[in-house]
Amino acid sequence: MNLEIRRLADNTPTPVSIASLAMEVRGEFQFPREDAQASGKAGGNGADSTGPAVIVRCTDRQDVMRCLDFASRHDLLVAMRNGRNEHAAWDDCDQGIAVDLSALRTPPR
Repeated sequence: MNLEIRRLADNTPTPVSIASLAMEVRGEFQFPREDAQASGKAGGNGADSTGPAVIVRCTDRQDVMRCLDFASRHDLLVAMRNGRNEHAAWDDCDQGIAVDLSALRTPPR
């Protein structure tokens, strides 16, 4: 699957295949721009919406490391958060990879 993800070097969206990342990560992938387009909240190709191109809900530390390594290898914008349903918190990751750490929380004792 190809997504337009923002590069750090020149801050421009570039087509990136995330197939290799999807094969390495056990966590769930969410595509908020595609979801917005499908529900009619964004016009055209979803470019009117803000937020990440993909949210990766990591299940363990290895998922996190694979996401960071992938973003580093491709010079892509990445942001990490520990909140699950707060899409406004992802605004600074416009067209980037959002790494959701909420599943890594240690339950209270």
